[in-house]
Amino acid sequence: MKEPFGYAGHILRLNLSERKATRERWRKEWAHLFLGGRGLAARLLYEEVGKGVKPLSEDNKLYFMSGPLCGTDIPLAAQMAVVGKSPATGIYGLAMVGGDFSPEVKRAGYDGVVVEGRSDSPVWVRIKDEEVEFLDAKSYWGMPTDRTQEFIDRKLSDSYSVACIGPAGENLVNYAAVVVGRRTASRCGLGAVMGWKKLKAIAVKGTGVVKVSDPSKVRRMVDEAKKIVDEAPITKKYFKEYGTSVGPVNCSSHGVLPTRNFQTGVFDGAWELSGEAMKQKGYIRDKVGCYNCHLKCGRVTMVDKGPYVGAVSEGPDYDTLFALGSNCGNSNVESVIAAETLCDTLGLDTISTGVVISFAMECFERGVLKKEEVDGIDLRFGNHDAIVKLIPKIAYREGIGDLLAGGVREAAKKLGRGADQYAMHVKGLELGGYDPRGATGIGFSMAVGSRGGCHHGQGYTIPDELTFSRVDPFAIRGKGAFVKKRGEERRITDSAVTCNFSRFQMDDLAKMLSAVTGEDYRGDDLYIIGERINNVERCYNVREGIRRKDDYLPDRFLREPMPEGPARGRRIDNDELLNDFYAAAKWDSQGIPTSEKLEELGISDIGRSLREHI
Repeated sequence: MKEPFGYAGHILRLNLSERKATRERWRKEWAHLFLGGRGLAARLLYEEVGKGVKPLSEDNKLYFMSGPLCGTDIPLAAQMAVVGKSPATGIYGLAMVGGDFSPEVKRAGYDGVVVEGRSDSPVWVRIKDEEVEFLDAKSYWGMPTDRTQEFIDRKLSDSYSVACIGPAGENLVNYAAVVVGRRTASRCGLGAVMGWKKLKAIAVKGTGVVKVSDPSKVRRMVDEAKKIVDEAPITKKYFKEYGTSVGPVNCSSHGVLPTRNFQTGVFDGAWELSGEAMKQKGYIRDKVGCYNCHLKCGRVTMVDKGPYVGAVSEGPDYDTLFALGSNCGNSNVESVIAAETLCDTLGLDTISTGVVISFAMECFERGVLKKEEVDGIDLRFGNHDAIVKLIPKIAYREGIGDLLAGGVREAAKKLGRGADQYAMHVKGLELGGYDPRGATGIGFSMAVGSRGGCHHGQGYTIPDELTFSRVDPFAIRGKGAFVKKRGEERRITDSAVTCNFSRFQMDDLAKMLSAVTGEDYRGDDLYIIGERINNVERCYNVREGIRRKDDYLPDRFLREPMPEGPARGRRIDNDELLNDFYAAAKWDSQGIPTSEKLEELGISDIGRSLREHI
């Protein structure tokens, strides 16, 4: 990195214990090894947050990391990787968020912001270029996220981007989110880390310009990138009209729509949860997108009648529609809009919230939870009023909400009575939006993913398995290499950083990165970088004790055949899946990266460090 083309070359460290800001250079050789964003954050996390550090402790850190394409004119390059040790899982934690926070960090002169230590009282931080100010947040503590952003906006004369937490983060809910506008860094509970550190918000404003190596080539790449986005089959077929809200109908037709706590993959009320239904009812008011995005996958929706009148959401997207809809047996889309509004303002991950509620509903229906133990709420599947009532209880840890605030793994452990068989998680993270029995690749991703049961973090396989039928959704043999490749691609988009909905191929991203940074990238180079990042994340988890036994889907998918739909009768052979994936990744039989693999990837120092701790 001779010149900081595409990079600011610095990170900003915020020491909350001392209320001190430090601008420092990061190791330039890491740019080509890890790109930025998710990759750089993973390397820093491995280096700085050691074995046995408690997620809610002064030694845990939060990394808000941008990437080399962010802040340039390249479209759909506004993502921010938020990384730290997860309160939900106790291992590597990642949440991606769009909006305008990441571009503002870059324009302020930083490739990332690192939060360290702990304040003795609530604080928020204002960043404008090299100006950094620690401010009292006592009056903001307890506010929902929309009010927090409103009050900070009133206080500041310029237009800042604000990342903040709500009451859920303050109350240390294990799946609390970090909220940017109406976008959320949801997964892994990193909002609780902010809450423990007494950090209410970070407001950032940048006035600089991100330098690029070849401006004329970047301008040509911008036109090409927009064409790639617009001409992608999935854009034409789905996203232009409805964003991701087409998901419930499509997934139910393929038999993978999580329904009633993943008991089945088919939901009779799927259409009622769809974008088509919301449009027909007049709820969709506007299309919205992140910074420099013409795709605009978000849909502003507003309920204008019934018990949830006045609920306004920038969505709901597919993840919310499955989690707070079908997975709770709920086809009332008005209630889903209202529930998402509550989650966003209180600062909760909608996926984990919905899966936790569906867990409680199944426990209730099976007699594991009694009515007197759930504050008298009728927790039967389909009771949308119960869903809306539970969300504030979880955020404020009131009554049954205190038990559910720990997530399904912790709640099942505390509850006992066989509740663990209804806890749908991997490594402590509630499962994402697809039933693995109908698509083994996405099951793979959730089983071996570094952040736990996430359908995106390891690699998104649904377009190949279902949408365009490029691979057999039920196959196991050969899926290891396929999932490994998709995982490498996802780590590159999360590190460059670009939106997963851009549909850029690795060769496309290589051209963009070359034009922006002046480095010579090829698509094959990016796959190696993606593999390197995957191995760093895995080494971090192995150091924390993760082994083969942790890479298993819940027993429901291994022992209970799918009862209906295209995947009827299907179960998952988890052992065969792991054998195939480990072989492709060149990990040993326990899922530990070999010294030879780490040396091949140029990270033998991590291999030596790992051997000292296992």
